[in-house]
Parts: sequence; structure tokens; C-alpha cells
Amino acid sequence: MSTTLRTLAFLIVTALAAASLAAADAPQKWALVVGVDAYQHAQIRPLQYAGSDAREVAKALREAAGFPSDNVIVMSTSEGEPPTAQNILGKLVGLRGLVGPNDTFVFFFSGHGVEKDGERWLLTSDANPASIELLRKSALGVGEVQGALKGVHAARVLQIVDACANDPFASGKDSAETLLTEGLSKDLVLSARRGGGDLQAAVTLFSCKVGQRSYESANKRQGYFTWHLVKGIRGEAAGADGAVTVPSLVSYLGRSVARDVQLNESRPQEPWATTDGTGAMDWVLSARKGTPPPAVAIAPPRPTIAPPRPNAAETVHDPDGTVLRYVSGGRFTMGSNALDDASPPHAVTLAPYWIGKTEVTNAQYRRFVKASGHRGAGDWERFARAWGDDAPVVCVSWQDAAAYCD
Repeated sequence: MSTTLRTLAFLIVTALAAASLAAADAPQKWALVVGVDAYQHAQIRPLQYAGSDAREVAKALREAAGFPSDNVIVMSTSEGEPPTAQNILGKLVGLRGLVGPNDTFVFFFSGHGVEKDGERWLLTSDANPASIELLRKSALGVGEVQGALKGVHAARVLQIVDACANDPFASGKDSAETLLTEGLSKDLVLSARRGGGDLQAAVTLFSCKVGQRSYESANKRQGYFTWHLVKGIRGEAAGADGAVTVPSLVSYLGRSVARDVQLNESRPQEPWATTDGTGAMDWVLSARKGTPPPAVAIAPPRPTIAPPRPNAAETVHDPDGTVLRYVSGGRFTMGSNALDDASPPHAVTLAPYWIGKTEVTNAQYRRFVKASGHRGAGDWERFARAWGDDAPVVCVSWQDAAAYCD
């Protein structure tokens, strides 16, 4: 081989090696999607659509959120390995060696969640409810889940929990309700702070609030929550720029699930989320079809908000005529040790922002409803007729207010 050919071969090999290293360092997306609808023990009521929920979430992650097919692991009665406690923990432990520090990881669980005698479990297909001792040996303890997730050293971790349906231990034909308990929700919340460093984003998304339950739809052949979750990931939760972010998805689910369940079941079900980490609010999960996907999972930092020159303190928001006041932002201490649910005190820094000078009026909210077609659950129109267009709008829900702000 001539010197020229040897040099060319060396350059090609070097380029391929460099490309391989670059590919290895590129952010990857991983997911473990679990749906448990059939149980080995007859004492546990089966669910109808948890397996379908898992399948549809996996498809949405692959098709709309850019997750490579081989990186999405599904465990349900009809797909993948059986969703036993040992198998689920085994997958989480195995993913520790695959998920890199720049990667994204999603853990989805649809099935029964229970709390008994102060202990909490996700019921896997092999759970044995005959006694507390047998549950400890067979079901998936919430502490085990959180311990395993802490071992997955990704930059961004999203945990999605749909685990409160009909009472899994009810006897006879009556289906009692299992409500999401405060203990179960607190134990499942992810934290960005861990021994090996801080995550950029740690998000836990629940299918309902504490004291509520999740409902399944025979018409949709899925749970209401997952039905809308999939639609949201596929683009219906996108903002004006076509991006589905954590805040836009949570806002969309809060509106759509609550409205759908109230309409069809006449019951409350309001999804909610906890977020932690510096990148949680800018995390781009997917993009509306036709929108170029982001190169990385984190959106670029938002630009610093500044008032119009020359240093105006007020501006008018064109769509509804709202007068906005400029607030320069700053640092303050949030929380107090005087209350258990407000501790610990911690420093929070707010970037500059705009805020409405006055409350939103009935006239402004009516213009929004007509333009968007939004249908809230509150009886705001009755009070608007009684008090007039210039009075502040009342009897709107948090979801209604979030829709107006969006």
C-alpha cells in the first residue's frame, strides 16, 4: 500500500472513530413504560385498559417525541416481559449502565397503587395481597421505585403515575374507590437533588389530585388521563411555537382531563405535577407535527424580559387590552419553618416579568372564550350578568385561568 493510501485510510478510520465518539456523547432518550391490568392473584381486581395505556404512550414517545424504538421498553400483560416487581426493578437497574448524564429518561406506570398501614406500593402483576408481609415481598415498594430512579443518572427524568382506580381489594360486585393519598403522592415525588449531582429537571406527573381517583373510558378503551396525555405529546399541548413543554403539557392535561371526566363521569379528576431543577420549565418534550424537533431536549434559555424603551413602566397587551405593569424581579425567601407544609425556607430568584395592573374583567374573559372556544366548569357568566362587564371575573377554575394565560 502506498504512503498516500495509508494516509487516506488512517484519516478515514480517525474520522469514523470521531463520529462514533460524537454519537456516543449525543443526548439520548430512554423510557420504561409499564401497564399492569392483569394480576396473578384473584383478590386483586383487574384493570381494563392499563396495557393499552402503556402501548399508546410508548407509540407516542417513539412517533412524536423522538425516542428511538429500541430505547422504549414496554412491560405489560401482552407486550414485553411480564410486569412483575423483579422484572421492573431489573430493567431500572439495567438502564443505569445505558442512560448517560446528558440523556432523558421517562418512567410511566399505569396500574393499581395502594397504601396500607402506612406503607405504599405499586401493585405489579405478581403482587400478593394476602398479608402485609407478602405484599412487602411481592409488590413494588414506592421507596424501591424512587431508589432505582435515583440510580438512573440522566439529565432529565419524567415520572408519570396513573395508579388510583377502583379498589383493588374490594369484595363482591361493588367497586369502591381508591383515592390518591397524600402519603403515596409525597413518596413518589422526584427530587432533582441527589448524591451524584443535581438533575437539570425532575418532573412527577400524577393523573389526579390527592383525594381523587383516575377513571377509565370504555369508549376510548383507555384511561381518560392517558388518552389526553398521548394527544398532548402528539402536539395538542403545543404552544404557539409548536413545542410541547412540561408547563404546556401540564396545563393542557389540567383542562382537557378535568373537562372530559366531568362531562362523562360527573366526577372530578385533575392531573397535576411537581417540578424540580433549573431546566424543568423549559423542557421540550415533543413538537407539533410539521414543527422541526429541537436538537436537544432542553429549549434555549428564555431571553431576559425588559420593558419597552424608553423604560416604560406599563404596556398594553393587544389581544384583550390588559394593562401590564413591569416588575424588575429579584431574590426573596419563600417558605417558613412555622408551618410543616411551607418548610424549609429557601431562596427564590425571579427574572423580570409583567403582571396585570388590575384583575381580568368579565369583558376581557368573554372575549377570550369567544375567540378560543374554551368551555370552563365555572358559572362565571351568571355573575357577569349580575355585576357587569367591568367587574373582575369570578367562578373560574385554575384550569380556566391557565387557559386564559396561555
